[in-house]
Amino acid sequence: MYGSASSIISNESGYGRSEALSSVGSRQGCSWGSFLYCLTIHPLLKQLADEFSGCVIRAFADDAHIIGPPELAALAYKRWRFLCAALLQGELNDSKSKCYSLKTSAEGVRAAGMPIGVEIATDGTRVLGGPLGSRLLPLLRGERGAGGHRGLRRHQSDVVPSGEALPYGGFSSAPG
Repeated sequence: MYGSASSIISNESGYGRSEALSSVGSRQGCSWGSFLYCLTIHPLLKQLADEFSGCVIRAFADDAHIIGPPELAALAYKRWRFLCAALLQGELNDSKSKCYSLKTSAEGVRAAGMPIGVEIATDGTRVLGGPLGSRLLPLLRGERGAGGHRGLRRHQSDVVPSGEALPYGGFSSAPG
């Protein structure tokens, strides 16, 4: 893609500095590689959205977000994991994936089929670095929070629809 191999340099304790040439994949920080990745996963995200019309599918780069009722969100997450493995030869790491549920307990989300390795939070999480959670609801409704400040004038259903779960997970390439 670049015309020449790039150097990958590592410095490991006990081994010293080593260098290897890489001519596979995109280079760290390359906007062209990120763009091509997004073009590649777009049809899969569209397929997932078509197959699970009861969920909302949102993604930014390799962070996919599935919003929907726990049973449906769990199935959609499992399908997304399959699509990543089968068509992209990559894998979702359940231990790096998270699920935020506004109203359903962690036990209820797990009973709905969310894989064991996925962390389930019921009090809040971060989506693309921004906080999302039940502790924010008074502020999101415009009620006075700590210090008497008014929050954003939004209703909780503008954040995550009532009784729904938000599983999301990063995608990583399979080794080899």
